[in-house]
Amino acid sequence: MQIVTKTDDLEILCARLSEYSYVTIDTEFLRESTFWPELCLVQIASDDESAIIDPLAEGISLEPLFKLLQNPNVLVMDEPTNHLDMESIEALNLALDNYEGTLIFVSHDREFVSSLSTKVVELKEDGMHYYSGNYEDYLKSQR
Repeated sequence: MQIVTKTDDLEILCARLSEYSYVTIDTEFLRESTFWPELCLVQIASDDESAIIDPLAEGISLEPLFKLLQNPNVLVMDEPTNHLDMESIEALNLALDNYEGTLIFVSHDREFVSSLSTKVVELKEDGMHYYSGNYEDYLKSQR
């Protein structure tokens, strides 16, 4: 599996992956003593291909990855802002704000949740509870 550290290579990879019917994207925290104590990685995969993107590589832009996210009907994201710097979070937020499909995500980043959510689903012992509006609306309903 290749490690992508250059924007040009990421653009080529994303162009190939855009042809697939599904693409999975997962962020991982890998502890590798021979490299850095903590290495933030993004794994991207389809049916036949996978790669690891190092978003901390000097000069790499994640824009090609965010453009790839514009085509699917449904995105399911688990903690999408974890391990991203502020510039990357803002770029992701902008890309997702312009996304026309359904976005289902879990995040502890309250600002991210509030800026993108139109409905909140709360999971409790007695089941799921649905709230219309963003995270701020949800918080108001809890008072």
